[in-house]
Amino acid sequence: MIIGREIVISALREWMAEIGSRASVAVSYIGKIKTTAQMVAIIMLLAFPPGVVWAQAGTALLYVAAVLTFWSMILYLKAAWPDLFRKTPGLTG
Repeated sequence: MIIGREIVISALREWMAEIGSRASVAVSYIGKIKTTAQMVAIIMLLAFPPGVVWAQAGTALLYVAAVLTFWSMILYLKAAWPDLFRKTPGLTG
């Protein structure tokens, strides 16, 4: 889910930049927290063996990051929604 979200949001940002609306999908505070949670979780999971309390905390933090991933994707798509379905003059379809 996390990788899929990253692909979707990266593509969305590129497309929004092309149409001049990149500010609509600027990096949000939730996205920054998500990234921090992911990085800390990965460090904890790599640093401690399975079964250790810190490894379990890393797993829990990774689940938190997954929830924030989904939440931030919804917020980005909601912000971009009006531009996603805007009629562009000269295009058919």
